[in-house]
Amino acid sequence: MPNRATPGLVLLLGACAVGAPGAARSDPPEAPKATVRTLDAPPEEIARHLRDLTHADVERRKAAAAALAKLDDAEPYLRHYRGTEEGKADGFAGDALDALSAGRAARNVKRAPAWAKAGRYDLLVDVSLYVQDPKQADEVAEEFFRLKHAAEAVTSKYAGRKLANGPAESMKGLANYGQRLHRVHETSRPVVRGMTVFGFIRAESFEMNAPSTQGCLVLTRNQLKGTHPQLCEWSHCLIVHNSDLQLDWPGSSLIVCDGDVEFVNFAKAERCTVIARGSIRSDKHIGFHQSSLYAGGDIVAKEGSGTTQGALFAGGKIDVPRLGDSKDSKDRVEKAGVAENPYGVRFFETADVGAEAAVKGEVLTVTTLTPGSPLTKYGVEVGDVVTRVNDKPIKTAQDFRRELRHSVALEAGIFHLRRGKEALTRVVYFRNGLEK
Repeated sequence: MPNRATPGLVLLLGACAVGAPGAARSDPPEAPKATVRTLDAPPEEIARHLRDLTHADVERRKAAAAALAKLDDAEPYLRHYRGTEEGKADGFAGDALDALSAGRAARNVKRAPAWAKAGRYDLLVDVSLYVQDPKQADEVAEEFFRLKHAAEAVTSKYAGRKLANGPAESMKGLANYGQRLHRVHETSRPVVRGMTVFGFIRAESFEMNAPSTQGCLVLTRNQLKGTHPQLCEWSHCLIVHNSDLQLDWPGSSLIVCDGDVEFVNFAKAERCTVIARGSIRSDKHIGFHQSSLYAGGDIVAKEGSGTTQGALFAGGKIDVPRLGDSKDSKDRVEKAGVAENPYGVRFFETADVGAEAAVKGEVLTVTTLTPGSPLTKYGVEVGDVVTRVNDKPIKTAQDFRRELRHSVALEAGIFHLRRGKEALTRVVYFRNGLEK
């Protein structure tokens, strides 16, 4: 009896033949096409409710706002609408946007412990400014005190236990604040205050016009400065600031800056830890007394400056003169060309969401996008010129990086682009936080 292959075996042999060398192969699947969302052409359901927001019938407007409040994708469109003259006066739209913001805040509060553990405190500042519920704001605030332990461990390793106890000890009372902190929460306009003691300050911009602020947790995004004519001392504070920073006299404080730190006026730092993404500089002579500093760029100070029992780490160069020949002056740890931030603070980079950009011909141009980047997914292309993000004019790579991070905190960004001679918009969602 002749051998007969079973139907299953025939199918298997056929499959092997297709995969054999020299056999025809199917082309790899095409990459998914971008989901393009523009400001002037939102998804139909969102567009219908947005049209109804301007309807003469009040009940219809109210129903539209209630429907939008249930659509997470509607948040950037509502945010844009609320920025218009008509939208500013629309209370129903405001209620809907508040509801969407509350949902986003709850998701970000859940992400906060993981982001803090990864050292992403700059992102947590942006998140904190959009958390309105006081209890949730306190939950996010607690995550910043991880910094105290990181500073203590690193400084102890490189510069000795005595120096490490400076900022770490000063943080103890602040970290156990409970309900003692006087709260300054103003996330929509600049704040100007006199002396503040035991404060929790959350503000887009904060200006201190008193000679001293003591025992404060300070989370600021755009500007933080002292304007007292003599000096402005930040004593026993934990400061995380998301832009360039000018300081007079920090004492026993822990400071993280997403940018450059410049010491001005009195120019003194005692028993501090200062961590900067950029450079740390002073055009005046400055004393870094029993302080530990890290700069992603350079640490440079004028002749006549010095450190005693200090620790200086820099990704670039270190040029800070020593004070005489004393033992304390010689007992200084100095490491230039440090590849990674020893404190574990990780500042946001555009590559974190699969994008890179550079200034070309006085405009900011997207130079690289990974296939998995949210910008790729929602229709931004390499070669696009970025003119604005979330209504922030983009002129430098720093502008783009910081506003991109802001978009991650908001879970969506509105990108205004120029592609050739065409002006266009793209709404990009960051649904999973840091995804690429």
